[in-house]
Amino acid sequence: MISYKINNDGIIEIIFSGNIVYKDIADWLTKFSEVPSLPKKIKLLYDMRNACLLIDMVKLIQITKKTEEATNKFDSVHTAFLMTELEISTYSMLFSFLDVNGKTSRKVFTDETKARDWLSNQNV
Repeated sequence: MISYKINNDGIIEIIFSGNIVYKDIADWLTKFSEVPSLPKKIKLLYDMRNACLLIDMVKLIQITKKTEEATNKFDSVHTAFLMTELEISTYSMLFSFLDVNGKTSRKVFTDETKARDWLSNQNV
């Protein structure tokens, strides 16, 4: 399951829980691209600590393309991935190095405070 909330600090927190497959992420990206009245410069915190990511590398590349489509309308997108499990960490690290475009930055964290601090310090 994937849910989200917009925090008072302007960070959009996306919470992954349980088994996550390609369709879950693709559906989330479609839903996200349709959320009205988001700022043009966004900060995303993907909390994946309670998820099991069941996605192969081919699907990961497809997610990157879908992410570009979903975030194309934004001026900047800063994304922090928060996780604890090695498998999720590995996928997120790989995902963080895939360049979507010049207005995107991504970083992987295991500490929530450090993830939030990094996002807060990103010049949007």
